[in-house]
Amino acid sequence: RYHFAENGEDVIIANLFNHKINGFYLDVGCYHPIRSSLTHLLHKKGWSGVNIDISEDSINLFKMARPRDKNINIGISNKIGEQFYFRSGHINQANSFKYYENTEKVKIQVTTLDEIIKKLEIKNIDFLNIDAEYKDFEVLQSISLNTVRPTLITIEDNDKYDITEIIKSDIYNYLIKKKLFLIFSNSLYKFLYR
Repeated sequence: RYHFAENGEDVIIANLFNHKINGFYLDVGCYHPIRSSLTHLLHKKGWSGVNIDISEDSINLFKMARPRDKNINIGISNKIGEQFYFRSGHINQANSFKYYENTEKVKIQVTTLDEIIKKLEIKNIDFLNIDAEYKDFEVLQSISLNTVRPTLITIEDNDKYDITEIIKSDIYNYLIKKKLFLIFSNSLYKFLYR
């Protein structure tokens, strides 16, 4: 296959890092090691990183498919503690902190990206992907972009499709203040580059 992400975003990402062989990614809401993955092509190039998901079954898949990565079953938020998420299925993109009908309420530990970075002693992030199903802004706020500054961030900004909506969004304005600039947007992801 040429691409694995839903709309080929992984090809754009791989091309942006065309000459980097041993890069490092941090993937929040990683879901699946191959299907719909923004990091699979990078992993195939020799990259490694940290994969984080609220689904224990998703993380177990990552442990098998990407044993040299750190694979962590935890939620990411702007504070440390416990929260509930709503499970649509064991390995399902619709597992979310947002309530949906016909879901199972599951308690999970949550932490911040700063805590993950500190605990794993991460010094550099080439690519940060945030796909946290309506919790993306909270996840973004949990990393101090002063300590470790990713080269590229992709972040889902749900329900913001038109550029006039995007530039009014909390995510966009927060990142602009941090001197990160929008280089690409499609119906799912916003690509920001330092």
